[in-house]
Amino acid sequence: MMTILYVGVPALFTVVGVVVLTYARRNARALRDLRRRGLPARATVDRLVTYTPRSSPFVSDGGDRAPAYTVVVSFTTADGRLISGAKAMYGAGKAAARPGQPVDIIYDPIEPTRLTVARGSSSGQGFVAGMSCLGAGLIGMGLPTTLLMLLIALTIGFPG
Repeated sequence: MMTILYVGVPALFTVVGVVVLTYARRNARALRDLRRRGLPARATVDRLVTYTPRSSPFVSDGGDRAPAYTVVVSFTTADGRLISGAKAMYGAGKAAARPGQPVDIIYDPIEPTRLTVARGSSSGQGFVAGMSCLGAGLIGMGLPTTLLMLLIALTIGFPG
């Protein structure tokens, strides 16, 4: 029973790390593809969508969290279609622009409502980098510990 606990818990960190890293890689690929084959446009911010992160039971900060913003924009595509109410893929703690202001975007010509802010904190790069670091850190903690505990279990065993 103790072997399952000693090996299983670090293995769980590894599995969660692999899942997070896979998610980050998928987002990085989607962002890269959008930047590669997307078209630039100048959009007007219609409104800001505000997300207030929930308080975590692991952080004792009094529950006050800074909001994150995602822009909802209107723009004209290269072929002349008017797209309105399209929400950017990523948000940030600082809004890319205020309602009524212009913002540079990159949109998918096949699916114009799929877009990202061209540069700045709302471009999605920080999200992808953060998720990649989290996934790699979980794997870095879990995998060596799992292997070490498995080696101990196979050579000398655990009490109980």
